[in-house]
Amino acid sequence: MGMENGQIRDTQITASSEFLRNHAAVQGRLNFKAGGGKTGSWSANINNGYQWLQVDLGRYKVVTGIATQGRNAVPQWVTLYELQYSEDEVTFVYYKEPGQSSPKRFVGNRDQETVVYHKLSTPIQARFIRIRPKSWYGWISLRMELYGCLGCFTPLGMENGRIKDAQITASSDYSVQHAAKFGRLNFKARGKKQGGWSAGITANSWIQVDLTKYTVVKGIATQGRNGYSQWVTKYKLQYSDDGVNFHYYGESDQNPPKVFEGNKDTDSIVYHHLYPPIKARFIRLRPTEWSVHVSLRMELYGCLDPSAKLQCNRNNMTIHVPKTLLPGINRVHLRLLDTECKAEEDDIYYSLTTPLTGCKTTRKHTTTAVVYSNMVLKVPTASKKAMIRELKIQFSCVYSSHGVVSSVGWRAVNRKVIISEEGEGNFTLVLNMFPDKKFEIPYKEEDFPLFVAQKRLFLEVSVISDRRLSIIADRCYTTPTRERENAQKYEFISKGCANYPSVVYHPAPSINLQRFSLETAKFIGTDSFVFVHCHVIVCNATDPDSQCAKKCPSGNRGKRQVSDHEIDERYSLTQGPLLHVSAKKKEKESNGETSNEKNGDSTRLLVSIKKFILTLKYHDHRIPSGGNSFPRRSNKSSLRTRPRFGPSLSRRGCGVVCLGSGSGSVSVSSDEVVVVVVLRKNTVKILKGNRDRDSVVYHKLNPPIQARYIRLRPTAWYRHISLRMELYGCQECSGPLGMESGRIQDAQITASSEWDRNHAAIQGRLNFKAGGGKQGGWSARQNNGNQWIQVALGSYTKLTSIATQGRNAHNQWVTAYKLQHSDDGVNFYYYKSPGQSSPTVLSSPQKLQPTAWYGHISLRMELYGCQECSGPLGMESRHIQDAQITASSEWDRNHAAIQGRLNFKAGGGKQGGWSARQNNGNQWIQVALGSYTKLTSIATQGRNAHNQWVTAYKLQHSDDGVNFYYYKSPGQSSPTILKGNRDRDSVVYHKLNPPIQARYIRLRPTAWYRHISLRMEVYGCQECSGPLGMESRHIQDAQITASSEWDGNHAAIQGRLNFKAGGGKQGGWSARQNNGNQWIQVALGSYTKLTSIATQGRNAHNQWVTAYKLQYSDDGVNFYYYKSPGQSSPMILKGNRDRDSVVYHNLNPPIQARYIRLRPTAWYRHISLRMEVYGCQGVKNVKNAEIQDF
Repeated sequence: MGMENGQIRDTQITASSEFLRNHAAVQGRLNFKAGGGKTGSWSANINNGYQWLQVDLGRYKVVTGIATQGRNAVPQWVTLYELQYSEDEVTFVYYKEPGQSSPKRFVGNRDQETVVYHKLSTPIQARFIRIRPKSWYGWISLRMELYGCLGCFTPLGMENGRIKDAQITASSDYSVQHAAKFGRLNFKARGKKQGGWSAGITANSWIQVDLTKYTVVKGIATQGRNGYSQWVTKYKLQYSDDGVNFHYYGESDQNPPKVFEGNKDTDSIVYHHLYPPIKARFIRLRPTEWSVHVSLRMELYGCLDPSAKLQCNRNNMTIHVPKTLLPGINRVHLRLLDTECKAEEDDIYYSLTTPLTGCKTTRKHTTTAVVYSNMVLKVPTASKKAMIRELKIQFSCVYSSHGVVSSVGWRAVNRKVIISEEGEGNFTLVLNMFPDKKFEIPYKEEDFPLFVAQKRLFLEVSVISDRRLSIIADRCYTTPTRERENAQKYEFISKGCANYPSVVYHPAPSINLQRFSLETAKFIGTDSFVFVHCHVIVCNATDPDSQCAKKCPSGNRGKRQVSDHEIDERYSLTQGPLLHVSAKKKEKESNGETSNEKNGDSTRLLVSIKKFILTLKYHDHRIPSGGNSFPRRSNKSSLRTRPRFGPSLSRRGCGVVCLGSGSGSVSVSSDEVVVVVVLRKNTVKILKGNRDRDSVVYHKLNPPIQARYIRLRPTAWYRHISLRMELYGCQECSGPLGMESGRIQDAQITASSEWDRNHAAIQGRLNFKAGGGKQGGWSARQNNGNQWIQVALGSYTKLTSIATQGRNAHNQWVTAYKLQHSDDGVNFYYYKSPGQSSPTVLSSPQKLQPTAWYGHISLRMELYGCQECSGPLGMESRHIQDAQITASSEWDRNHAAIQGRLNFKAGGGKQGGWSARQNNGNQWIQVALGSYTKLTSIATQGRNAHNQWVTAYKLQHSDDGVNFYYYKSPGQSSPTILKGNRDRDSVVYHKLNPPIQARYIRLRPTAWYRHISLRMEVYGCQECSGPLGMESRHIQDAQITASSEWDGNHAAIQGRLNFKAGGGKQGGWSARQNNGNQWIQVALGSYTKLTSIATQGRNAHNQWVTAYKLQYSDDGVNFYYYKSPGQSSPMILKGNRDRDSVVYHNLNPPIQARYIRLRPTAWYRHISLRMEVYGCQGVKNVKNAEIQDF
C-alpha cells in the first residue's frame, strides 16, 4: 500500500516515540537501508508494551495483509505484536479473529532481514493502522508494509468535488453564502463563503446528495461549520431510489430510525460505519439536535452498487448487469435466449433489452397476473482463460392483469419499478375516442373539450404491450368531473356487459382491441362536462375459459366478469371532457358552456380550437369599411375549424382582427402572432408598420446599418402620422477607450520626454484644459523625430480610430505622425497601410510618434476601439473557482492544483504553485471554464520560492471534459509546443493564433527544470457563449412551451438543464406521444444569437432523445430548419445516451432568432429531455435614458 515505494508519505507515518531523529518512524519502511547517517529502521525510545508505529492511509481502505522486518545492519527486531485500527485517530480497536474476545498476536521476526507475512482472515476497513510490539529481540526496531486496496469504502466525492454542486440540495439555505454546496467535508470559510451548509429554517431541515447512480454507501463523516461554533449533534439518515420516496435508515416494524451521534466542535470529524450498508441513489441527512444552529459539512463513503437491476417497462424488459460482476466477459459474449438479442454497454453496465413478445421471452398466466421471463446467457468461447465459463441470469417481470382506464386516450402512469431479478410492471392500456364508426383517427388531447349534440360516442379499449393478449371493458361509466370516484356516476357497462340500451358493440380487427359506442347524455344540473372511465381486464387470448371469453346472460357476446379477489393496482388515464350541446334548447353561454341561438339573421357558432373557444357572430351582409363577407350557415352542428380572414380585413390597422363598426362584429381570443411581410420597391426597403395603437412591430435589419444618425420616414399611415419607436444594436468597437474620461489611468500614459511637470504626458488627454499651472497638453522636451507619447492599454485591445488636438491656449500642434504598437511594451512595430512596406503617415492619428509639427511638439489625444477577447479569465483573480482546477496528480495537498494560479505566493504551509506527483509526460493541469470560451492567450510562471518550472508544454482542449484534442498551429499535423519559463517568477505569455474555442483547457508539460511545477493564467472571453437561462431560470416558465406534455408533472417548464425530479415533479419534459411532430420551444424575448445547445435525458428515468433537429423563428409563427452551410436538408444533431450526461453542440453558423424549437427525431423509450441554449443577445437594447431629449 506504499510503505516501501513511498506512495505513503513521510507525514503519514508516526510513532509513540523515536530513539533519535536518525531512528525515525519514517525509516520503518519495508527494505529501508541504513545510510547517510540514517539507521536501518524505526527504533522506539523505550522498550515497553506501550510503543507503536502508526500509518495514516489517507482514506478508508481495506487492509488484507501485513509484512515486517527487523532493523537493517543491526540485530534488533520485534518477535510478537498486535494490530490496532481507527477511523478518527482517537478511538483505536484491537484486531481480533472471528469469534475471539482477545486481540490476535502475530508472530514477528527471527532475524533482521527476513520478511514475515501475515494474511488477515478478516480484512480491516479503516484509515489508521497501528502495530504494537509485545516482545522483541535486542530493541523495539522494525520495518513494515501493509497490503490491501481501496475496497468499497472510497470517499464518494463531497470533499474532492467529484460530486458536483448541482447534486447537493437542501430543505433551505440560510443565504447563498451558506448554500448546500458548501456542506463538503473540510470546506473552509473564505471571502463571503461560509464554512459549511447552514439551514434557513432549522425545523425539519435536511441536506441531500444525489449520487446519480445506485451506490453502496458504507460510511458517513460529519463536521461542524468552519469558523463558527455551530454543529449538528445528532441526526438520522434517509435514502431513496427516485428522490421522491424516502426511507429512514435502521427503521423497521419493530425498530425506530437509527439516530447517529454528530459533532462536538466545529472541525473535528466524526465517522460512522453503516452496517448493513445503504443501497440507493439519494442520501438525506436529517439533523435532530444541534448546537446554536443547523450547520454541517459531510462526506459519504462507499462504491457503486455491484448488483444487477431489472426494469419492467410497458412494452419491454431491460436488465442491467454491472461489469464488475462479470470479470473477463466482453459485451459480445452476452445474449438472451434468442442469440440475436445482444447486449449494449456503458461505462458501468452491460444492458440487455427484450420486447415482451420477442427474444424468446416466455409468458405465463396466473389468476391475477401475466409473468414474462428471459435469461442472460454467455456465448460459448474457445478461450481457456475465461474467468466465467458458464453464465445464467434469469429474470422475470410480473404484470397485473387488471387495470383502470380513465377518460379517453391518456396512457397509464408509471408505478414504482422494483429493481431486482424479479420485477413488476404495467401494460400499456389505452382508451381512445373516435368521431365515427370507421375507428380510423382518434381524437387527440388538443381536440378536447369535444362538443357533441345528440350523437354517438365511439370508444376503443386496447392493450398494446403484447398482441397475444385480449382485453375487455369490464365496467365503464361517466362522471361530470375528472375524478373517478365522483358521487355522480352513470354506469353503462357492468360486469363486461351492456347496462345501457344504446350501447352497441362493433367488430374489432384484432383480439387486443374492443370497440363499442353509445349515445351521449348530459348530467342534470349546471355541469356540462362529461368524462368517460373504463375498468379493463387483460386475458390470455388462447384460453377458452378466461374471463374475456365468458358470455353475457343473453349469450350473444362475451361476458366480462370481475374476479373475486381485491384489485389493488389500477391504471389511471385522464382526458376529456365532452361538452354537451342540445340543438333544441337555448342555453346561456357562460364559463365554457355554449349557446345555440337564432336571432333574426344572426347566428352563433361554437368553434373549438385547442385550449380556447373562439366565438364568431356574423350577419348576412358585408362588414363596413372593407370587412370580410361571411356566408350564412345552417345551425345544425358545431363548426370545428379555424376562421380565415381575407386581405381587406387583415389590412386594417386594428390588430389581429378588426372590430368593425355597425351591427356586424368578430371577436377573437387568441395569442397568435401576425406575420409581417416586407415589400421591396426598387432599392428602397419599405417596412410594414402598425395595425393598432399599442402592439409592437419588430423588424430585423439585414444587413445592419452602421451610422451615427437614423431617420424613419413614414410612407403610409392611419388617420395621422403618429408613432413611438426603439432602436436596437450596439457600438461595434468604436467607443472611446478613456483618455478623456480618465478611465485610462495616469500611470498608463508615458512619453519619451516632457518639457516639465506642467507639460506632462498625463495632460495629453483629449479636451484637457490649461489651468492651475497645468498646461493644455503634453509638450516634448525636444523637437525631433525621436519623440513619442505612449498609452499602455492593459490588455489586448482592438484600435479602430484615433483623434488628436493641439495644445490648449497655445499655438502648438502636431501636423503629421506615425503609430507604433506592441504586445509587451518592449518590441514595437509600425502601423502600415495594407500592402505597404513603409510606415503610414497620418496627417490629420500605442505609441504616437510625431513627424511634423507647428510651433512645438504638443498634443492631446483619444483612442477609440474595444477590448479584444483578451481579458484574464480568472486564475489569478479567483473568478475561476477551486473546484474548476484539477490535475493529473499532486505532490500533496500543499502543492495542489488550486495553487497553480498566476502570482500565487507561498505561505501558511501552502507552496508557491502546483507540483505534480511524478515527473513524466503524463502530467497535466486542467481548467474547466464552465461554458464555451474563446481562449486567445496563456501565461505561465514557475514555482514561487523554489527553483522549479516548466520549460516547454503542449495544450489540449475539450468540449466535454472527456475527449481532448491537441492545439496545433494552422497547417501543422503535430501539436504545437510552447516555450515555458526560465526562472521561478517571470511571466511568459503566448498568443494563441488561431484562438481555442472550448470548455476545458489542459496544459501538458513536456520539459521542466528540476520538477514539474507551475502557475498559470488563461486569457480570452466568453464570446457569445454564456447560458441564456434555462437552468438559472433567467428564462421564465412562460417562455417555455411544447407540442404536448404527458401531464402537468412532465411539463415543458421542467425541460431545464439539470432539473431534478422531486416533490411529484418529474425530471424533465416528456411529450404526450412518441412521434416526429413533438417539440419543445423557448421564446427568447428579443433577437438572440445562439451559438450552442446542450441536452440531457430525463432525470431518474431511462428516457432520452438520441437525435433531433432545430427550428428557429422571428415571430413564433414561421419556423425554419437549421441547416449546415451549403446543405438543403435540415441538420440532425446527436442527442443523449443516458439520462443525466450533458451533450453539447456548437452551432456554426450561429442562429439569430427570437424563438428556438428542438424537434426530436429519435429517442430511447420515450421523448423526454432537459436542455440549455447558449449565446448572447443578438442586438443590445438601447436604454431610453441614454438618448437625451433636446
